[in-house]
Amino acid sequence: MRLKPSMCKVLPVGISALIALGTFSVSAQNAPSATDAMAPVAAMGGGQTTGPLTPCPGAISKTRPYTDVFKTEFTTLKGQEQNGGFGESVASGDFDRDGYTDIAVGATGEEKVYIYRGTKDGISSSPSVVLKGEKEKSEFGRSMTVGDINGDGYADVIVGAHSFDGGLGTHQGKLYVFLGGPKGVSDKPAQSIEGEHKGDEYGRTFAVYDMDGDGINDLLTGASGYNGDQTYQGKVYIYRGTRNGLDTKPWFTAVGEHSDDEFGRAVTAADLNHDGHMDLIVGQPGLTGGGRQAGVTIPGTMHVFYGSAKGLSPTANFKAVGEMVKGHLGEGLSGVGDVNHDGYDDVAIGARDFSCGDGAPGKLYLYLGGAKGLSMDRVWALPGKGGAGVGRTMAPAGDLDGDGFADFLSAAPMGTAERGAGVYIFFGGATTWGKDPIVITSDEASSGIGFGVFSAGDINKDGAPDIVIGAPTGGGRQGWVRVYYGKIASLNKPAAAK
Repeated sequence: MRLKPSMCKVLPVGISALIALGTFSVSAQNAPSATDAMAPVAAMGGGQTTGPLTPCPGAISKTRPYTDVFKTEFTTLKGQEQNGGFGESVASGDFDRDGYTDIAVGATGEEKVYIYRGTKDGISSSPSVVLKGEKEKSEFGRSMTVGDINGDGYADVIVGAHSFDGGLGTHQGKLYVFLGGPKGVSDKPAQSIEGEHKGDEYGRTFAVYDMDGDGINDLLTGASGYNGDQTYQGKVYIYRGTRNGLDTKPWFTAVGEHSDDEFGRAVTAADLNHDGHMDLIVGQPGLTGGGRQAGVTIPGTMHVFYGSAKGLSPTANFKAVGEMVKGHLGEGLSGVGDVNHDGYDDVAIGARDFSCGDGAPGKLYLYLGGAKGLSMDRVWALPGKGGAGVGRTMAPAGDLDGDGFADFLSAAPMGTAERGAGVYIFFGGATTWGKDPIVITSDEASSGIGFGVFSAGDINKDGAPDIVIGAPTGGGRQGWVRVYYGKIASLNKPAAAK
């Protein structure tokens, strides 16, 4: 059955409503590994120093404690192995349809994904099932998302192994679909799809939305290393969800325009112009891996493909180019709901290596939706603090403070709290969003806090939205995940103007 436009829209229905249903998730799918206002492009100086860092003009200067919107007590889950990467990716959904949100945690070094059930007392301390990769060094669990892709009412888990070699060579990549059901997530994949070439890094990033408006979620995935007629140009695929699972023939594809683009390093969707059709948003940060960056002068770009009754536009309708070379605009990217409560979905994007003064604090941009979609005159921008690279990961958060405006998360996972590392919570408003964010920090140096970050629904069913964050190199490099429980009952609460 085809849903009416008002029923098909994913984010405009209210990100809080999706969180309450446990059907929306964001993971560290577009983040680099933890273990290893717009202006013309300009090269700006900078570099890490060991002393205090000079802040960027207009940067985050004042933050608040997490207890402003979360309960003091939180649940901590700990990794099982040294260098196991526990918490490098996280996602949430109701896998057994018992009314409680469950969570999935990727442990890349272990090649495993752990499933934890939600209960009336919060998240269980022991996993109910463990999903395992089929090959060593495939990085199974580095990327992950959750959504009901067969329309049976149970959330399913999609896991990526972007270094998988299926016979074409290293980093070919592969994705796996593990179905939810009355007993929870099956430990055997129902489907899998492999990348087209060696080096594609297929399955590096995921998102789940109903892109064709048929009432069943579809899967978006990126192969940022895809080599077509140019090297590292990148490619994005959309697979339709059906009652029988994913249709393995892509419904839509798009490729990067130039070599070294890494088009598809991040993917998301939203109804930016409120026309009842989902729009595709793709991050293209430019080369982000080690020595491959030498000599590359790419600032990063966000591409938007608008949807219509005929489907997605075959070419990008809107592009936003980063303001500095190697700023890596587009590595962190997410639809974040209606932050300014004007009736249109908004998009948050990060340039995690934006630098100024003597540091690389990163920079966040919030593009506001409108009747014609996105435009360059409706952008709010905010530099991070210190040198931890805010904007590496993004996630919607629902309405954490109960004021009727959508809030969102962004992580700066590198370094120490003193130098700005942490998970930042930005609060929506009619005219601003960056004033006095909450920051959640780690007492450990280099814990990688926020490589995994996402909204977690209402795990304990108290009416307040919860979040989960991962620190894959915390806890003596065993990794940890924490569930923070909201204390302001805002889910399904009508929006109100500030």
